[in-house]
Amino acid sequence: MSRPKCAGKYNLLRTQLEATPNRGLNTRIIQVRPSRNPRWQKQGGWVAFEAEGVSPVFCGEHGRADALSYAKQRAGYGRTEIQVLDEAWNVIETFGNEDARPLV
Repeated sequence: MSRPKCAGKYNLLRTQLEATPNRGLNTRIIQVRPSRNPRWQKQGGWVAFEAEGVSPVFCGEHGRADALSYAKQRAGYGRTEIQVLDEAWNVIETFGNEDARPLV
């Protein structure tokens, strides 16, 4: 039996949920990952993905650092886990701020 084309997206979401077992429902996840868009790949683009429609792209030699800086700044607004992904979209680094107040 073949898997549906969108199975990769659901596997990634399931992996996110398994990676944050005790974080609760108030925790946001921001992913810093290489862009899959060919337009941004040519420019070394990195995406800081928060949600659909909230994913700025940072290009150039400092693209990854800029995207991570953006994610850390956004993490200051509540409980957030930042996941840094590699080219294959595997989580290679995780940052959290468990001490932050929950958003109400």
